[in-house]
Amino acid sequence: MADKDTREAVLDLAQQFVQTRGYNGFSYRDLAERIGIRAPSIHYYFPSKTDLGLAMVARYQDRFLSHLSRIEREEKNDPRRCLQRYVDVYRDLMATGDHLCLGAALAGEQESLPEGIAQAVRALFSENVAWLEKILDAGRAQGQFAFQGSAAIAAEALFSSIEGVMLVARAFNDVQRYETATRWLLAGLRPEPAAI
Repeated sequence: MADKDTREAVLDLAQQFVQTRGYNGFSYRDLAERIGIRAPSIHYYFPSKTDLGLAMVARYQDRFLSHLSRIEREEKNDPRRCLQRYVDVYRDLMATGDHLCLGAALAGEQESLPEGIAQAVRALFSENVAWLEKILDAGRAQGQFAFQGSAAIAAEALFSSIEGVMLVARAFNDVQRYETATRWLLAGLRPEPAAI
């Protein structure tokens, strides 16, 4: 296996483990056995588990932000469609198995994470909230959304709600719970119909 392929295989499997078992639920030995390499080989790419975690979060963040940019381009900056597709990303992730978003999985272990990884998770969450704020602000300006307070507060509340709904749906092993709750959340952003 080429160096790049091995590195990506380690990152892929580590991310899968974090999303299903948690950061503290696997070791380099677990990764090595599944990939078919020796555990010391992983240290060549990631000298410590912290290095692995930081690389994993950075890759996830890059991919996720690229995906959000693609959503905006493809939806021609239609805030309602952008927001629906954002919600769908998490639903699709849950539908592929017992997966949480990487940030939510790591945030659940916040107290036991190395500080660098905890900071990276906060940065990932901040990027999500900033994107949602932009979409909510544009949607309100276009008359697609109505909400109390600033777009920043609404984005924070929406993001926190989506992450929480994902955790509850996972606890019940029921993606339908996620779909029902997020439909309700998005419906609450619609402007009230004009009085006749």
